[in-house]
This record gives sequence, structure tokens and C-alpha cells, in this order.
Amino acid sequence: MKNQKQTLKEYYWRHREEKIAKAAAWNKAHKDEPSYRERMRWHQRKHVYGITKSEYMLLFEIQNGLCAICKLPETQTKDLLVDHNHFTKQLRGLLCNKCNKGVGLFQDNPLVLHNAATYLERK
Repeated sequence: MKNQKQTLKEYYWRHREEKIAKAAAWNKAHKDEPSYRERMRWHQRKHVYGITKSEYMLLFEIQNGLCAICKLPETQTKDLLVDHNHFTKQLRGLLCNKCNKGVGLFQDNPLVLHNAATYLERK
């Protein structure tokens, strides 16, 4: 006997193309709505980083709305970005766009970042 989850999964795969087309049409029709963009941003944060809106807002409050590295507010994007360890998937904090890119360009490697700081401190 099939359980409900199996039945729903089979239904989805039988109607997959139709469901994808319907979702794409809905997204296209609503993509310019601020509420749609906001919902999608929170959905992505939950899906990719596993962080809910309330968890994000708590972290934002703990950091006083400032980047965890440069201690400045975000100026380029609307919100601070969720930073995580790419190996352990653990959440590290919220970063501004510039610091997030910088950490990524240094490949999340503390030794390389330390070497960069040492280099910058030279005369």
C-alpha cells in the first residue's frame, strides 16, 4: 500500500511539465511585486542556509544591523548577506556585500586572510 508521500511524488512526476509551466507563468506575472521578491528572498534563505526570518532578524539585531567584519551597514544590497562555512555548512554571521565577496575571493581560508592582513600592515 502506498503512503500519501509516495502518491504525491508520483502525481508530481506525472504532471511535472505542466506544474513547471504553471509556476513559471505565475512567477513571470508576479515577479515585479515587492511582496513576491520579499517572499522569494526568505524562501531562498531558508532553503539554502536553513535560516528562518526570525533567526535572521535575531542575528541582525545581535549584530546591531552591521556587518560582522567591517562593522558597517550594508550599502549595496537591501540586506546583510548570510555567511556560512562552505565545508561544514555552519552559519557564521551576516556580512555586507563587499566583505562577503572578499571572504569568498580569499577562498574562506583564514591563513590567506592572515597573510593579507600582515601584508597590509607592512610599511
